[in-house]
Amino acid sequence: MIATAIYVSGQTRLYEARGALEIPRTQIRDHVDMVPTVFSFFVDRSRANIDTAHAVLNSRKMQSLVIDRFSVEDRKAFFWPYGLADDSDDFINRRILANRILVIDSKTRTVEIRYRHPDRYLATRIVDFFLQEAVASNASGRISDADIAYYQKRVEEMEQQVQNCERAVVTYRESRSELRGDELEKDKQYQVLVKNADEEKGLYKMDKMNFDRIARMQALEKYEADAWRISLLPTTPDEGEYLLAPLIVTAAWGAAIAVMTGVLAAVIFKRRAVSEKTAACQV
Repeated sequence: MIATAIYVSGQTRLYEARGALEIPRTQIRDHVDMVPTVFSFFVDRSRANIDTAHAVLNSRKMQSLVIDRFSVEDRKAFFWPYGLADDSDDFINRRILANRILVIDSKTRTVEIRYRHPDRYLATRIVDFFLQEAVASNASGRISDADIAYYQKRVEEMEQQVQNCERAVVTYRESRSELRGDELEKDKQYQVLVKNADEEKGLYKMDKMNFDRIARMQALEKYEADAWRISLLPTTPDEGEYLLAPLIVTAAWGAAIAVMTGVLAAVIFKRRAVSEKTAACQV
C-alpha cells in the first residue's frame, strides 16, 4: 500500500468531473379520428428525447460552443499540463473528445457527462460548460408565444386575401352577366381572377397547415412542462479522494488475495489430512 501511495503521488493526475442532464419523460397523446368515435393513445418518446440530448452533447457545434466559453485563464490551465502554450482550438477539441465520456441511463432519463483533466477545477468547469450549453440549446429551440402570434396573424391575413380574391371573382362574374356558359370561362380577365384566387387558396392552406403544426408543437412542449435540466451539478473528487481511491482498491485486492490464499491453503491441508488418514487405515 505504501508503494501504491508513492506510485500514485508521482503520476500525472487526471481528475474526473461529473455532471448530469435530466431529460423529462414525454408522453404524447395522439388522436386518430374515426367516425363516429375518436381513439386516443399514448406514445412514449422518452428514449428518442434522450438520444436527441446525447446527439446534441456529442455534436461538433456543442464542442465549439464549449470552447468559446473558455476564458484566457481557462486556456492557460488547459494547455499547461501538456507543456504547451495556447496552441489552437483544434488541439482543445481533440483533447476534449479523448477525455470526455457520455453515459446514458434510460431508467433515470439522464445523460451523465464525465471529463478528465489534470486541473480538477478546469475539469469541473468544462462539464459545467457542457451542461449550460445543452440547457441553452434546448431552450432556444422551443416555440414562444410571439412565434405563435406571428404565424396566426399571417394566416389571418392570408385568409382575408383569399376572401378578397373570391369577392373579385364574384363581382366580375356579376358584371359580365351577359356572358353565357363557356363564354365566361373563356374570358381572359375572368381566368386571371380565378387563377389568382386558386393560388391564394393554395398559399393559405399551406400557411394554415404550418400554423397548425407549429401550434401543436408548442402545445406538446407545454405538455412536456419541463425542459432539459441539470440534475447533478459538476463535481470533482478532492485531493484526498484521488489518493485514497487507489489505496482502497489495492487494499481490496490484497484482502481478496489473502482470502483466496487462505481458502486454498485450507483445501490443501484438508486433502493432505484425508490422504494421511487413508494411508494409516490401509496399514
